[in-house]
Amino acid sequence: IEDRACLDKGACPKILELAKVGSLKAGKVSSKSLNKNIISTNTISITNKSKKGVTTIIAASSQGKKTSCGQFSLAGKATITVNVSCDVSESVYTLADFDGRSNAISFSSGSTPTPTPTPTPDFIYAFVTSINYKPQLGGLSGADSLCSGRAASSSALPQLSGRQWRAWLSTSSVDAIDRFTAIGKTLPIKSPDGLSTIGSSLNDITTAEVLLQPISQDEEGNNTLGSVEVWTGTKADGTKTLTGDFCMNWTTQVNTSVTENGLTDNTTSSWTETNFFPNCTLSYRLYCMEHIS
Repeated sequence: IEDRACLDKGACPKILELAKVGSLKAGKVSSKSLNKNIISTNTISITNKSKKGVTTIIAASSQGKKTSCGQFSLAGKATITVNVSCDVSESVYTLADFDGRSNAISFSSGSTPTPTPTPTPDFIYAFVTSINYKPQLGGLSGADSLCSGRAASSSALPQLSGRQWRAWLSTSSVDAIDRFTAIGKTLPIKSPDGLSTIGSSLNDITTAEVLLQPISQDEEGNNTLGSVEVWTGTKADGTKTLTGDFCMNWTTQVNTSVTENGLTDNTTSSWTETNFFPNCTLSYRLYCMEHIS
């Protein structure tokens, strides 16, 4: 830690080194160490016990190298709390008077406050898109983006925006049910307007292979008229079908590829599994389910 009082005079004759964890006093400069091995951010309270204002400097020393972590001004008889960040391996944080005259600086250190965890919601939403899509979706991630886009565009149901969404789709290597987290698979499933319960949970509907209510509302809360086809590639138990190539895993719309589809007016297994296997030149909708990370 340098005696910084000399800066105004243009010469710095004295350098104070912190040799070990503990306290060090030399002349009128006081120096104390904070927690050893603090990497990233540490919350520190700095108190000026004198009546005059002072400026403090906080530095880290590691293997003979000193790194400045910030300087802070304090009014007389004042305490401030700051977050100090230094990316120095095996560092020792030190605190000293910046002006080299006052011995009235003290500090206390603590851990960075733990963020309040986001509470788990009581249910998840599910809707069918209001738009038909060719199955050349850009893979699963492209389909997920389409669901997020539809949710964000809703003017009637703004509660859908800002949430995470996954399309109800399988591929040759991924089962639709496995695209959702363990906690997400245990929550009740609601219609996008929140008024109807589609199923007790993803686990329940894929075990019983039935829904309580069809997934027939789109992102604006409008009900589909009649039986509307939806791309799924998925059986009622949530796993991938054994027939078809999933439109080359949702990247093609050629007529030589086929996949599975579902029907929006159905609560039996046909909500996701009709055994019709349409070819990939057609345009169908998507089921979109909220994803809880």
